[in-house]
Amino acid sequence: MTVDGTDFHVGGNNSKFHSHKFKKNALRYEVCVCIQTGDIVWINGPYEAGSWPDINIFRDGLRHFLDENERV
Repeated sequence: MTVDGTDFHVGGNNSKFHSHKFKKNALRYEVCVCIQTGDIVWINGPYEAGSWPDINIFRDGLRHFLDENERV
């Protein structure tokens, strides 16, 4: 599977939700797609876009569900 963080625009003016990708407030989700089928196999979130880099979201969630030596 392949994994990436995705920001979704939300309204408001709270700086902890600021997304550098959108230059606006957003919530960040971690989404995994099966390379063979294209099916979405994992969604994790929401997280505050300004406070949670992709690697920290991975360490908070998906990492704990991988088998030994399994890679994404």
